[in-house]
Amino acid sequence: PLAPHPNNMSRQTIPGRDLILVLILVLLLMSGGFTYLYVQQFGTGQLPSQSVRFFFTCLICWFLYKGHSWARWLLVLLLSIGVFIGVFGSSAADPTTMTFVLVAIYSGIVLSLSFAPHMKGYFTTKGRGETAPPRREKSAGEPKKRA
Repeated sequence: PLAPHPNNMSRQTIPGRDLILVLILVLLLMSGGFTYLYVQQFGTGQLPSQSVRFFFTCLICWFLYKGHSWARWLLVLLLSIGVFIGVFGSSAADPTTMTFVLVAIYSGIVLSLSFAPHMKGYFTTKGRGETAPPRREKSAGEPKKRA
C-alpha cells in the first residue's frame, strides 16, 4: 500500500499527473501555434473556427487533467485519426517536415496515454477520488455482502 502524499495524492498518481501536465502543455502549445500559423498564412477568415477548435482542445485537456477516462480515450481516438491522415492522407504524396513532426508528436501522445505505466494509476485513482484507499481484493473465505 502506498502512503498518501501530503497534498492527498498517492505516490502512484503524482508521476501520472506530471506526464498529463506535460502532454497537455504540448497539445495546447501545438494547437495555439497551429492557429497562429494558419492565420498568418490564410488570414483571419477562419479564425472563428480555429478558435472553436482551440476551445474544444482546452476543454478535453481540462477533463483529461481531472482524470476522466473518456477524455483520455477520446483524445487517443482523435490523435490516432490525425496520425492516420498524416501518414496516408493527401500529404502522404508530398510529405513535409511539419507532417513528420505532427505524426511523431501525436504518436508519442497516443502511446503515452495508452501504455505509459503511470497512466492507469492516474486515471484509476482520479476516477475513485484522490483520497480513496486502494481497493482490497476479497479472499476466497470471506462471505459475500448482501444488498
